[in-house]
Amino acid sequence: MKEKMRILVVEPVKRPYVKEIDHTLEEMQKVVGGSIQALYPFEDRVGLICNDEAKITGGFTPNRALKDENGNVYDIIFGIFFIAGFGEEDFCSLDDDLIEKFHKYYEYPQLFGFCGSEEEKMWINETHPPIYTFHLWMLKDTEENKDYLFMSYRHLKKSGRKIKKADYEDVYDGICVGGENDHRIAENVYASLNTEKPADYHARTFSMGDILVLSDEDRNEKAYFCDTFGFVEVPEFLS
Repeated sequence: MKEKMRILVVEPVKRPYVKEIDHTLEEMQKVVGGSIQALYPFEDRVGLICNDEAKITGGFTPNRALKDENGNVYDIIFGIFFIAGFGEEDFCSLDDDLIEKFHKYYEYPQLFGFCGSEEEKMWINETHPPIYTFHLWMLKDTEENKDYLFMSYRHLKKSGRKIKKADYEDVYDGICVGGENDHRIAENVYASLNTEKPADYHARTFSMGDILVLSDEDRNEKAYFCDTFGFVEVPEFLS
C-alpha cells in the first residue's frame, strides 16, 4: 500500500484546501500540472512545491506573491502549488498546526493586475515579470477631512490644502505585474479594485482624491493622486 501525504493545495483565485495524495513524484506532478520545483521561503520545515515551467511555457495564472522578511514582493508563483512538510530527507504530511498556519497565510486570493497589450502580456508570461506592489491610501474619516473627500486635484490645490500622508490611512495593498508606465499600472489597479474586488478588500470604492503608492522591484516609490481623469503624481505625499 502506497504511503499517503497530507498537503495544502493553493490554486489561483481560490482559498487553499487540504488534500491527501500518494507520496510519489507522479502524484506531486499531477497536482501542479507538470515537472515540480521545490522552494523553501519559510522558516518552518515546509516546502512550497510548484510547476517548474509555469513562467516559461506561459498560460498559467499568477497565484500568490513571495515576500521577504520586510513584506516586499520578490517573486510571484504562477499556477497551482502546494505546501508539504519537510522531513529528514523527503517531503511529508503537514501536521494540524502547519495546516492552520498556512491556510490563514494563503486564505485570501491575491489581486494581480496586468497592463498593456496582448503582446506585452505574452512577453510577461515568457520572462521574469516586472513586479510592483501598491498601497491604496484614503483620507481618514475625521471632521476636518470631510470637506475634502472626493475633491479633484485642481480644486484641492485651489483650496490651499496640502497633501500630507498624516491625513490618510493605508487601506489596502496588493501586487501588479507588468505595465509600460506608472500611469497604465495605476489605471489598471483602479479598474481591478472597482470591478473585481478581492475577498479581503473592505474599504470603500477607489475614488477621486485617493492616493495610490507604487513601488517597483528596486523599492522606488511614487505616489499618484486619483483625479477626475487619470492620475497626477504627488511626490509631496512621500516627503
